[in-house]
Amino acid sequence: MPRILIALLTALLVLAAAPAAQARERVASPRFHIMPARFSAIVSVGERYVVYGEPHFAGHTVWSADTKTLTARELTLPAGCRVWAGETSEHDRFLAACAEGSIVVDAATGATLWGPQPAGDGLGGAWDTEQWRWVGDQWLEDMDGTVLNWHTGERRTPGTTQEMADLDDPGLGAGRFCRPFQRDDRWAAGQQDGRLVFVRRGPRADRAFYVGRCGSSELTRVYAFRLTRPISVGSDSILGGWAVWSSGSSCGGTIGSYDVRTGHRFRWTTTGVHGRRCFSLDKTRYAAVITYEMGASQWDGSDEEYRLRRLAIAHPPR
Repeated sequence: MPRILIALLTALLVLAAAPAAQARERVASPRFHIMPARFSAIVSVGERYVVYGEPHFAGHTVWSADTKTLTARELTLPAGCRVWAGETSEHDRFLAACAEGSIVVDAATGATLWGPQPAGDGLGGAWDTEQWRWVGDQWLEDMDGTVLNWHTGERRTPGTTQEMADLDDPGLGAGRFCRPFQRDDRWAAGQQDGRLVFVRRGPRADRAFYVGRCGSSELTRVYAFRLTRPISVGSDSILGGWAVWSSGSSCGGTIGSYDVRTGHRFRWTTTGVHGRRCFSLDKTRYAAVITYEMGASQWDGSDEEYRLRRLAIAHPPR
């Protein structure tokens, strides 16, 4: 008889817990705000600001979207400078290319923080080889592996630094997670925010992404990437304590997010961009950032055609 009572109590507890478990995935309708100006490429996705513009054209203006206030402003670069197809920075600054070399630009104000100065050995050469390609908190790196501390002026040549060095580290050490995740690949600064880490495990065709905490081996599965199913894409960032991902090519009804603090999972019904064809999905500390394609294309005067895009930003449900 006691065993029957125990079984009944267990069943009741399971039934009582089921709604709470199901409630962990919630439907949310965050409104995406469309930013001004059409563009061909995102220049930089930082902690707060997203810079976008026309790297393929000679214009020297770009737009900077503030993902906290959901507003955007036009930035004017110095005469003779323009953004180019360099790699994006995860900080609120970006690189612009000038005749005398590269400059580091503040994404919030458009102010020049450093430069211009050419990349490589500084002796000149082809225009694109004179430009720095990556910018960190401390260091710049060019296409050949030369690095320059843009605060102190220290320059190191290829082969004198370790591969995939951390450009935020004054000592230029290898980018590593905290314990016990030192062996996990860290390919983006936004993968760690305080004690939170965002790691991927599994083979390339079947990877899962997890959130963990420094000092603990416990991991929470967030989403999976499978080549055998509609492709999932997601941001590398866990900044702000949340993650976001999407599957399929349509912006409508395919976005999900996870809030580390509450443990809630959300399935988004996207308002403002429903049915648009998403080109990319990124995030900052404050918002999800969608790039969606327009119907029109634009030519740069050569044989290449560039699809025009728009930027849409939404604060996540929490």
